[in-house]
Amino acid sequence: LACYNKITKQHIFYPLPVAQKSGNYQLVSDLKEDPAGDIWVSTTDGLLCFLTSNYSWKIYKNDPNNKTSLSFNAIFSLCFDPVNPKKYLWIGTNGGGINCMDIATGKCIRYSVKDGLPNNVIYGILPDDDGNLWMSTNKGLSCFNPVKRTFKNYEEKDGLQSNEFNHNAYCRAKDGTLFFGGVNGYNYFKPREISSNPVVPKIVFTDFKIR
Repeated sequence: LACYNKITKQHIFYPLPVAQKSGNYQLVSDLKEDPAGDIWVSTTDGLLCFLTSNYSWKIYKNDPNNKTSLSFNAIFSLCFDPVNPKKYLWIGTNGGGINCMDIATGKCIRYSVKDGLPNNVIYGILPDDDGNLWMSTNKGLSCFNPVKRTFKNYEEKDGLQSNEFNHNAYCRAKDGTLFFGGVNGYNYFKPREISSNPVVPKIVFTDFKIR
Protein backbone atom coordinates (compact mmCIF):
# COMPACT_ATOMS: atom_id res chain seq x y z
CA LEU A 1 0.00 0.00 0.00
CA ALA A 2 1.38 3.42 -0.96
CA CYS A 3 0.46 6.71 0.74
CA TYR A 4 1.19 10.02 -0.94
CA ASN A 5 2.18 13.04 1.17
CA LYS A 6 0.92 16.18 -0.56
CA ILE A 7 3.31 18.40 1.43
CA THR A 8 6.55 16.49 0.85
CA LYS A 9 5.31 15.09 -2.48
CA GLN A 10 6.69 11.70 -1.55
CA HIS A 11 5.23 8.22 -1.42
CA ILE A 12 5.48 6.07 1.69
CA PHE A 13 5.08 2.32 1.12
CA TYR A 14 3.56 -0.08 3.63
CA PRO A 15 4.06 -3.77 2.73
CA LEU A 16 1.00 -5.98 2.89
CA PRO A 17 1.11 -8.35 5.89
CA VAL A 18 0.28 -11.39 3.72
CA ALA A 19 2.47 -13.16 1.20
CA GLN A 20 1.75 -13.30 -2.51
CA LYS A 21 0.61 -16.76 -3.56
CA SER A 22 0.60 -18.23 -7.03
CA GLY A 23 -2.89 -18.80 -8.41
CA ASN A 24 -5.51 -17.69 -10.90
CA TYR A 25 -6.03 -14.25 -9.37
CA GLN A 26 -3.95 -11.30 -8.21
CA LEU A 27 -3.43 -10.96 -4.48
CA VAL A 28 -5.47 -7.72 -4.16
CA SER A 29 -8.88 -7.49 -5.82
CA ASP A 30 -10.56 -4.51 -4.13
CA LEU A 31 -9.72 -1.52 -1.95
CA LYS A 32 -12.11 0.80 -0.09
CA GLU A 33 -11.77 3.74 2.33
CA ASP A 34 -14.22 3.81 5.23
CA PRO A 35 -15.77 6.95 6.80
CA ALA A 36 -13.00 6.98 9.46
CA GLY A 37 -10.29 7.12 6.79
CA ASP A 38 -9.03 3.56 7.25
CA ILE A 39 -8.29 1.48 4.16
CA TRP A 40 -9.83 -1.96 3.63
CA VAL A 41 -8.11 -4.36 1.24
CA SER A 42 -9.55 -7.62 -0.06
CA THR A 43 -7.04 -10.30 -0.95
CA THR A 44 -6.93 -13.96 -1.91
CA ASP A 45 -5.66 -14.65 1.62
CA GLY A 46 -8.02 -12.74 3.87
CA LEU A 47 -9.27 -9.22 4.59
CA LEU A 48 -6.87 -6.45 5.60
CA CYS A 49 -7.51 -3.09 7.25
CA PHE A 50 -4.85 -0.37 7.27
CA LEU A 51 -5.35 1.90 10.29
CA THR A 52 -4.32 5.42 9.32
CA SER A 53 -4.25 6.54 12.96
CA ASN A 54 -1.13 4.50 13.75
CA TYR A 55 -0.10 3.07 10.34
CA SER A 56 -0.71 -0.54 11.35
CA TRP A 57 -2.56 -3.49 9.87
CA LYS A 58 -5.46 -5.63 11.05
CA ILE A 59 -5.90 -9.07 9.49
CA TYR A 60 -9.19 -11.00 9.28
CA LYS A 61 -9.26 -14.64 8.17
CA ASN A 62 -11.49 -17.68 8.27
CA ASP A 63 -11.39 -19.66 11.50
CA PRO A 64 -12.95 -23.13 11.06
CA ASN A 65 -13.86 -23.14 14.74
CA ASN A 66 -15.56 -19.73 14.70
CA LYS A 67 -18.81 -19.30 12.76
CA THR A 68 -18.59 -15.52 13.14
CA SER A 69 -15.27 -15.33 11.30
CA LEU A 70 -14.94 -14.82 7.54
CA SER A 71 -16.57 -17.66 5.62
CA PHE A 72 -13.74 -17.80 3.08
CA ASN A 73 -10.27 -16.24 2.76
CA ALA A 74 -10.37 -15.53 -0.98
CA ILE A 75 -12.25 -12.22 -1.37
CA PHE A 76 -13.34 -10.52 -4.59
CA SER A 77 -15.35 -7.45 -3.54
CA LEU A 78 -16.14 -5.02 -0.71
CA CYS A 79 -19.08 -2.69 -0.15
CA PHE A 80 -19.91 -0.53 2.84
CA ASP A 81 -23.50 -0.85 3.96
CA PRO A 82 -25.63 1.75 2.11
CA VAL A 83 -27.60 2.56 5.29
CA ASN A 84 -24.94 2.12 8.02
CA PRO A 85 -21.54 2.53 6.30
CA LYS A 86 -19.77 3.21 9.60
CA LYS A 87 -21.06 -0.01 11.14
CA TYR A 88 -21.16 -2.71 8.47
CA LEU A 89 -18.95 -3.93 5.63
CA TRP A 90 -20.23 -6.41 3.05
CA ILE A 91 -17.65 -8.89 1.77
CA GLY A 92 -18.04 -10.95 -1.40
CA THR A 93 -15.97 -14.14 -1.47
CA ASN A 94 -14.78 -16.60 -4.09
CA GLY A 95 -16.76 -19.58 -2.85
CA GLY A 96 -18.03 -18.63 0.61
CA GLY A 97 -20.98 -16.43 -0.34
CA ILE A 98 -21.34 -12.96 1.14
CA ASN A 99 -20.42 -11.82 4.66
CA CYS A 100 -21.77 -8.89 6.65
CA MET A 101 -19.01 -7.75 9.02
CA ASP A 102 -19.57 -5.63 12.09
CA ILE A 103 -16.63 -3.25 11.72
CA ALA A 104 -16.31 -2.64 15.46
CA THR A 105 -16.14 -6.31 16.46
CA GLY A 106 -14.94 -8.03 13.29
CA LYS A 107 -17.75 -10.57 13.63
CA CYS A 108 -19.50 -11.73 10.45
CA ILE A 109 -22.96 -12.93 9.50
CA ARG A 110 -22.69 -15.33 6.58
CA TYR A 111 -25.10 -15.76 3.66
CA SER A 112 -24.77 -18.54 1.11
CA VAL A 113 -26.75 -20.70 -1.32
CA LYS A 114 -28.67 -22.23 1.57
CA ASP A 115 -29.97 -18.75 2.44
CA GLY A 116 -31.13 -17.93 -1.10
CA LEU A 117 -28.01 -16.91 -3.03
CA PRO A 118 -27.88 -18.45 -6.52
CA ASN A 119 -24.15 -19.13 -6.19
CA ASN A 120 -21.41 -18.75 -3.56
CA VAL A 121 -18.98 -16.85 -5.81
CA ILE A 122 -19.62 -13.10 -5.40
CA TYR A 123 -17.71 -11.11 -8.01
CA GLY A 124 -19.14 -7.64 -7.41
CA ILE A 125 -21.41 -5.86 -4.91
CA LEU A 126 -23.21 -2.59 -5.69
CA PRO A 127 -25.83 -0.71 -3.62
CA ASP A 128 -28.97 0.82 -5.08
CA ASP A 129 -30.91 3.88 -3.91
CA ASP A 130 -33.28 1.77 -1.80
CA GLY A 131 -30.62 0.15 0.39
CA ASN A 132 -30.52 -3.13 -1.53
CA LEU A 133 -27.31 -4.88 -2.57
CA TRP A 134 -26.88 -6.22 -6.11
CA MET A 135 -24.35 -9.01 -6.60
CA SER A 136 -22.84 -10.64 -9.68
CA THR A 137 -22.17 -14.36 -9.39
CA ASN A 138 -21.43 -17.47 -11.43
CA LYS A 139 -25.17 -18.06 -11.69
CA GLY A 140 -26.68 -14.69 -12.55
CA LEU A 141 -27.40 -11.53 -10.57
CA SER A 142 -28.86 -11.43 -7.09
CA CYS A 143 -30.62 -8.56 -5.30
CA PHE A 144 -30.43 -8.76 -1.51
CA ASN A 145 -32.67 -6.83 0.88
CA PRO A 146 -30.64 -6.49 4.12
CA VAL A 147 -33.72 -5.56 6.17
CA LYS A 148 -35.89 -8.51 5.10
CA ARG A 149 -32.84 -10.72 4.46
CA THR A 150 -34.33 -11.94 1.21
CA PHE A 151 -32.79 -12.60 -2.21
CA LYS A 152 -34.29 -12.03 -5.66
CA ASN A 153 -32.29 -13.80 -8.35
CA TYR A 154 -32.05 -13.14 -12.09
CA GLU A 155 -30.71 -15.46 -14.78
CA GLU A 156 -30.00 -15.49 -18.51
CA LYS A 157 -33.68 -16.18 -19.21
CA ASP A 158 -34.45 -12.79 -17.61
CA GLY A 159 -32.24 -10.96 -20.11
CA LEU A 160 -28.72 -11.30 -18.72
CA GLN A 161 -25.78 -11.59 -21.11
CA SER A 162 -24.97 -14.93 -19.43
CA ASN A 163 -25.37 -16.58 -16.06
CA GLU A 164 -21.62 -16.20 -15.57
CA PHE A 165 -20.17 -12.83 -14.60
CA ASN A 166 -16.56 -11.95 -13.79
CA HIS A 167 -14.42 -10.19 -11.18
CA ASN A 168 -13.32 -6.54 -11.48
CA ALA A 169 -16.23 -5.89 -13.88
CA TYR A 170 -18.82 -3.84 -12.06
CA CYS A 171 -19.53 -0.17 -11.31
CA ARG A 172 -22.29 2.25 -10.37
CA ALA A 173 -22.82 5.41 -12.44
CA LYS A 174 -23.67 8.82 -10.93
CA ASP A 175 -27.32 8.45 -11.94
CA GLY A 176 -27.63 5.13 -10.11
CA THR A 177 -27.28 2.88 -13.14
CA LEU A 178 -25.56 -0.40 -12.29
CA PHE A 179 -23.13 -2.13 -14.66
CA PHE A 180 -22.02 -5.77 -14.42
CA GLY A 181 -19.69 -7.46 -16.88
CA GLY A 182 -19.63 -11.14 -17.78
CA VAL A 183 -18.34 -13.66 -20.28
CA ASN A 184 -20.68 -12.53 -23.10
CA GLY A 185 -20.67 -8.77 -22.57
CA TYR A 186 -22.30 -6.69 -19.86
CA ASN A 187 -25.68 -5.72 -18.44
CA TYR A 188 -26.73 -2.28 -17.21
CA PHE A 189 -29.97 -1.17 -15.60
CA LYS A 190 -31.60 1.17 -13.12
CA PRO A 191 -32.89 -0.96 -10.22
CA ARG A 192 -36.07 1.07 -9.70
CA GLU A 193 -37.10 0.34 -13.28
CA ILE A 194 -37.12 -3.41 -12.62
CA SER A 195 -40.46 -4.71 -11.41
CA SER A 196 -41.75 -8.20 -10.70
CA ASN A 197 -45.17 -9.58 -11.55
CA PRO A 198 -46.26 -11.94 -8.74
CA VAL A 199 -49.39 -13.02 -10.66
CA VAL A 200 -48.94 -16.18 -12.71
CA PRO A 201 -50.64 -15.56 -16.07
CA LYS A 202 -53.51 -17.81 -17.13
CA ILE A 203 -53.01 -19.95 -20.21
CA VAL A 204 -55.37 -18.97 -23.03
CA PHE A 205 -55.56 -20.77 -26.38
CA THR A 206 -55.78 -18.30 -29.25
CA ASP A 207 -55.55 -20.86 -32.02
CA PHE A 208 -54.85 -24.54 -32.69
CA LYS A 209 -54.48 -26.90 -35.62
CA ILE A 210 -54.92 -30.65 -36.03
CA ARG A 211 -52.56 -32.41 -38.39
